[in-house]
Amino acid sequence: MSAPTARPFASAGLARAPALRRLASALAGLAGLVGLLGCKVGETHVNEVFYEESVPRSSAPMQRIEARLREVALPLGSAVAIGVLDDGLLGTALGGGEVWRFVHPQSSRPAIAGSVVLSSGGGELVALDAATGKKLWARPTGGLDLIGAGDDGEITVATLTDVSRRAYTLLAVGRDGVVLRQLETEERLGRPAVIRGLAFVPWGERFLTAYDLLVGEEVARMTLREGMASAFLEARTLFLGDAWLMRFDGQLALLPPGELPRATLPEIPPFVQLRMPPRLDDQSRLGASVPDRVRAFARPVPRGLRMGVEPHFYTSFFRVVQGHQVGREGPLWVHASESDVLGGAAFSGGVALCDSAGRLVILDESTGAQVSERSLGRPVRSCVVQADGFERSSPGGTPDLAAQIKEALVLQGSELLPIQSDLLGKLGKLEASGATDALLELCTDPRTPASLLAPIRQAIALRRSDPEALLRALDRPADPARDLLRPPPIGSIAEALRGMNERRGAALLARRLLWAQTPPEVLRKITEALVDLGSLAEVAALEAFFSAHLPDTNPDTQEALFAAAQALLKLGGLPARSLVIHATTDPLTPIALRPRLADLLHG
Repeated sequence: MSAPTARPFASAGLARAPALRRLASALAGLAGLVGLLGCKVGETHVNEVFYEESVPRSSAPMQRIEARLREVALPLGSAVAIGVLDDGLLGTALGGGEVWRFVHPQSSRPAIAGSVVLSSGGGELVALDAATGKKLWARPTGGLDLIGAGDDGEITVATLTDVSRRAYTLLAVGRDGVVLRQLETEERLGRPAVIRGLAFVPWGERFLTAYDLLVGEEVARMTLREGMASAFLEARTLFLGDAWLMRFDGQLALLPPGELPRATLPEIPPFVQLRMPPRLDDQSRLGASVPDRVRAFARPVPRGLRMGVEPHFYTSFFRVVQGHQVGREGPLWVHASESDVLGGAAFSGGVALCDSAGRLVILDESTGAQVSERSLGRPVRSCVVQADGFERSSPGGTPDLAAQIKEALVLQGSELLPIQSDLLGKLGKLEASGATDALLELCTDPRTPASLLAPIRQAIALRRSDPEALLRALDRPADPARDLLRPPPIGSIAEALRGMNERRGAALLARRLLWAQTPPEVLRKITEALVDLGSLAEVAALEAFFSAHLPDTNPDTQEALFAAAQALLKLGGLPARSLVIHATTDPLTPIALRPRLADLLHG
């Protein structure tokens, strides 16, 4: 592996005294760090940067850096949402204000770094003020794509790569557009962070280098021996990770790989991944991909060397967003979005989400209630959101989880089936009365996907609470026009009432036996329920059904006749028994049913 090179852009004038003086002024706060590590200002050693075969680093320098950073007041980033177009960017503050637009070709997604937005395309890297969209500086890139960036208020550090993903560049630029450092390497670079002029650069997917931008020297290195591609600031803390997340600590270098403290989220669907920030492979794609639409949003919380997240965290699956609470099984609330959610960020009080239609919504952490909605004005190909320092107080209240799940279950799209099946299982387990009503409404709602109807009916059949909702549904007058397309789940209701031993439903079920539109499979479930729930009051309806349907050879109807015979023998006395006896010799009785009735009589 060849060693990297360090060279300024031709127009940077790095060796000029004014530029060095500006850099020295901007990095005044780094002096303590440099002195602590024994580095001499002005020296540049580049032969070992991002070079795996170099001599092993001691963990002591990284521990000293971490101790020093505890004394530094780290900045908060801007709370903004950036929508990506083919020909530019749209941006706005999460708290409100005008939408700004930057017209410029885009080759990869932008990166929000502190108060700066980095955009690459058209052969140059452009820095914008995140709040206003004002252009701060631009540098030529030779067609490189942006990987990630960090900013400390004075210096912006960005990593870029070519289309082959075999050559990588680390670029440090001051606020005035002067290039301060440029390193090129064949090692894979990740998303960097920068604090007081000290760049933290992940590389090789397992190393973290602390690089002194003033001196031009690697001053510390950490080997984590696990996939690591990002270093970023959030909540005034430096975090490391990609598909996982951990807080930066000099002690990490002393831990075995299997004991590294990583943030995990409990009780989320297995197909959702915690990804803060989005994976770097996705950064190079201008348009949003599936991993952007299926992800988790959580605000990390450092707890000593161990990691955690704030009590509320969130998951998105295309158009379905769920709010979760640590320690609670199942979702706290569910939000159905009109369009695919492409990006978002958790904050203290809720979550900010950006969808493909260009809508920016703020949802309350406790209820999922929509606190605000704004529009970027146009559909977007992808979206990047940063909510560092953003806060919204929760209005409180209790979400109607059953109604929220129902709205998610009527969304159309085969890609939603995994999350809808998961939510349906949770709806079926809810004890609240609204859950039964929601299931019943889903059966007759024309928006409900056909693939969900059978599992919804099964969920109703398994209900063992809220019989009142089932009885109300049974007592509802028939509507031939409506019931023809989406008939009510009478069979499932019969099974549920039977499972509850709810005898109040017997008369309503018996009435359905005489309706011509009741299908054979439902007749079977009704008669089977009446065996357990019926009384003398239902005998007349059972006798009428038995006589009218006796010649029917439909398998479900024959099972219904057999169950009706059981109910008649149990409830009806001698007249009912005579009716069953006559059926065993009646030539209209299906041949297969006769011996079963005879066995029933002699059983």
